[in-house]
Parts: sequence; C-alpha cells; structure tokens
Amino acid sequence: MGRVTYTEQDIKRSTVLDPGWYLTEITDVTEKESSGDRSTNFIIDFKVLSSRNPEINGVPLRRYFNEKVPNFMKSFIEVFAGKVEAGKTYEITRDLVAKKLMVNVVRGEYNGQPKNECADFAPEGVVPAVV
Repeated sequence: MGRVTYTEQDIKRSTVLDPGWYLTEITDVTEKESSGDRSTNFIIDFKVLSSRNPEINGVPLRRYFNEKVPNFMKSFIEVFAGKVEAGKTYEITRDLVAKKLMVNVVRGEYNGQPKNECADFAPEGVVPAVV
C-alpha cells in the first residue's frame, strides 16, 4: 500500500480564505516557458502573514502571469516600481523574494473545488488587511 506524508504547507494549501485583502510575503519567483506558444510565464508564490489568526498564517498563494498579457501584471508591478510607463521595460526577478505586499484574494474554482485566486495587488498598508 502507498503512503502519504503531509507537510504543514500541504495542509495550509487547502485552506480557502475569505475574500479580501491580505498581507503577504513573496516566497518565490520563477519563470517557465508556456506549453503552448513558447511565451514566458512568471510564477509568483506568496504566503499569508497573519499575527491574529494562526490558522491562516502561512497559507500559500500562487499567481501566474504571462508576458503576452502585461495588463494583468500592472498592479503587481506598480507595487514595486510605481506608475507603469509606456515603453519602459520592467523585470520580474528573484529580487522580489521576501518583499511584502497586499493581495486581494477572491474565491475561484478548479474542477468543482473552491480555491484562492490573487485578483489584485497593493503596497503594504495601503488597504486594510482582513486578518
């Protein structure tokens, strides 16, 4: 018979958050070639920071961005670079790891199961956190 061992992160990953703004920290930034058109996907991993609710402290979140739809990245880039300017190139690098920001979490669905989706971004403290 097979065995399964859960890490704390595995268990937290199944936590579905109430919709709202959460203080988070970026835990990883990676690039991966899109399977369809060879464009670049940027994968940003976050963890929720909560001093008031230990059950949600550390809940992991993930957001995929694709270079072909930069409008979806605009609020994320503005957190770190200020107002986005036409013609200017912005880099998404591992230098963002450990940076804190607010993430607006909404309820999504995957294969009939509820999931957390990162819908918008703001600098730390700009909007009140839910937790």
